[in-house]
Amino acid sequence: MTTCRLLKQYIENLEAGLTLRLDDLVGRLGAIENDLAIIKTQLGEGPSVNPRFVAAYTGLTPAQSRVAALLAEGNTVRDIVLKTGAKENSVRAHIKRIHSKLGVSTQAQLVRHILLLPLGKHGA
Repeated sequence: MTTCRLLKQYIENLEAGLTLRLDDLVGRLGAIENDLAIIKTQLGEGPSVNPRFVAAYTGLTPAQSRVAALLAEGNTVRDIVLKTGAKENSVRAHIKRIHSKLGVSTQAQLVRHILLLPLGKHGA
């Protein structure tokens, strides 16, 4: 290989590594945000979100709105299963549909979207 090709390959490898590192950092930040929401909820400092309010502002179905509200309050999928009696696969399917409808790709983005709704901490 010529020096130019080696340099080009080195730069491509470096760029790929930086992309992977950035993706890892974004994932870790999302996990930390979720952990903080859970801790705040357990300390009684978390938000209270009304599912009917979520449905009115987002167009989600009642079941999807309930799942979104529970996630925004800091609940895990397992918590939602226990609180609603739904099957885990159903909750996960709701989350995927919510992501699609709201145009988000992570659970942290979903929670942020719900919490940033106008008057999102108040019920309607």
